[in-house]
Amino acid sequence: ADGWLLERVENNIWHYRRTQPCRLRFSVVYYPGASELDPEPSEKQRTFYDFCEYAGWHLAAASAQLQIFYNEDPDPLPIVTDPALELEAVHRSAKRGFLPAIGVMLAVSLLLASMLVSSLLTDPIGLFSSASNLFTGFVWLLLLVYCASELEGYLAWYVRAKKAAARGEFLETSSRIWL
Repeated sequence: ADGWLLERVENNIWHYRRTQPCRLRFSVVYYPGASELDPEPSEKQRTFYDFCEYAGWHLAAASAQLQIFYNEDPDPLPIVTDPALELEAVHRSAKRGFLPAIGVMLAVSLLLASMLVSSLLTDPIGLFSSASNLFTGFVWLLLLVYCASELEGYLAWYVRAKKAAARGEFLETSSRIWL
């Protein structure tokens, strides 16, 4: 509406280009078969893009499994009409990228946080006399809290979305931007 259209997503940075102001509808779709390492979309993915284009959805940007489309129609046909299929696509995408990465970060931060606690119990004077030890220990504890809350948030969403999909409903998701 303000004249900015999403153009591409690279390394979690969203790039926009200036356009004429207009009202657009956006849809985010997860395509589990896509990868950031693919030099170009696969044949199945291009077929998916063609179906979306036929329905009036234009690809704005894609980053691995995340596909973002826009439509100029004020009341367009949705891209995904089955909540169970959408849930499966999101979960398969999460299992390929998000869950392993957050799991490794959680394990590493848990290990280093436990080393901090061990250092606190065995050599508290050495720990408190080093600003770098205190700072890195605090950072690892923050990372541990962040990873645990992200994992808990995803799993709680997944359980609620699974129940909603069983009822044939899409689950409204809330933002966790505060985190």
